[in-house]
Amino acid sequence: MGTSRDGVGVGRLENYEYDLETRNGTDPRGLSGDGFKPFKVQPHLYLDSELLGPENTEIARALDDGVRILNDALPPEYQIVVVEDGNAGDTDSGGIMVNLESASAIGSICGETAVACAQNKITGDFTNSSVLYLPEDLDTSEYSYPRSTIIHELLHALGIHGHVDSIEFPDSIMGTAGESIPNLGH
Repeated sequence: MGTSRDGVGVGRLENYEYDLETRNGTDPRGLSGDGFKPFKVQPHLYLDSELLGPENTEIARALDDGVRILNDALPPEYQIVVVEDGNAGDTDSGGIMVNLESASAIGSICGETAVACAQNKITGDFTNSSVLYLPEDLDTSEYSYPRSTIIHELLHALGIHGHVDSIEFPDSIMGTAGESIPNLGH
């Protein structure tokens, strides 16, 4: 009908989708075709044993909140199941492993400007598994920042590969960090 329920035009929604699937008209990860590569099976989240330590309680709490917030918005087949025992099990079949790393390690794994990242194993049109790298010194002093960072990276882990233009879509959590206008809300 030309608009979505909240009045956003179809063209704007298509622009948002295009941004998520590409980066400046190119495939952001050297993948062919669609920039959304979901899991074939419901994803399971496995925690690095360091996350279970008392010194990382606030990061673990932010991760748990991020998963709950995200699961509230996802259809059942994409909702993340948290594996309580922390055992990584078979992360090659629908697993998302969460690792705490130093800032320098994240920089070498994800690119020197990255704060956090997700790296996916992809076969064809689907993600098989993902590793989510979070900084061991993630700033948890305020509520929104760590949860926004975690949700953004979980969405990458779930198969969204692009970022949207933070100027055109300032309310999107999938904006690129470091652009001239920060995402003030999501």
